[in-house]
Amino acid sequence: MSETITFKEYINENVRIFDIQYRTHATEKLIAGFSLTDTEAEFFKLLVRFAHAKTEDLRTEPFRMLKACIRDLCDWGMATQDSSGSASCR
Repeated sequence: MSETITFKEYINENVRIFDIQYRTHATEKLIAGFSLTDTEAEFFKLLVRFAHAKTEDLRTEPFRMLKACIRDLCDWGMATQDSSGSASCR
């Protein structure tokens, strides 16, 4: 037997699906347009996931992964990070 949902629930779910599809399409277009490498593309996708996360729970994993990327850049001498956590490229 199928589940009954309200019109509002139906709209919310379809808007969410459209938002994800649109964001994915736009992200891929930007990656191609800027000719990003695979590593740069993954970092960019993390930034997009973090920026579009609607709750703190959804931000946690992308944030943790972004921090790891920035640490790697610092280890490789490609970026610096001050005591406040602010990073800058060299």
